[in-house]
Amino acid sequence: MMEPYRLLVGLDQTTLADLVFQQALNLAQDRQGELYLVHCLNLEFQGQLGTMLDAGMGLQSRINLDDLQQSRQVTQLKAARRWLRQLCEQAAQRKVPCDYRIDRRSPGPLLCYLAQDWSADLVVVGNGKKEVWQALILGSVSKYVIEHSPCPTLVVPGGNHRKREFPPQANLASDNLLP
Repeated sequence: MMEPYRLLVGLDQTTLADLVFQQALNLAQDRQGELYLVHCLNLEFQGQLGTMLDAGMGLQSRINLDDLQQSRQVTQLKAARRWLRQLCEQAAQRKVPCDYRIDRRSPGPLLCYLAQDWSADLVVVGNGKKEVWQALILGSVSKYVIEHSPCPTLVVPGGNHRKREFPPQANLASDNLLP
């Protein structure tokens, strides 16, 4: 019996995530494959920085801030679980096996590690264009995965792509072909 086609799907909770999931689900259904959904929790570094500064200046106790941060992370984790379970239920309705993982590590390296460890045939990620400063500071998950993944990567572009015009040299009409 042939092994199922394995699609490792990196998802965040942006508007692009639904498009990425639907693309992966369609591919998995067409190829009698299975999905492994991966979501990395956003640890809200900017928010943590503000609370660390507050605690350092004596505005709030460090213990209260730690409790607040832990409460936020538990809320994020529960919401992510509900969301990923719903996606797996959608896959099950279409007879596509699906599992998920929630992690706190950096998504790019984690996806590449899991692609190798799980023997993925394809990694599917989205490319939600970041502002230049965000890309410089945070990097691009899709770029990292393309450069480091042990298997092919499908990058699903964000929805802001319009039809492009190509120069006349790109016209592939049959009368322009060389003999």
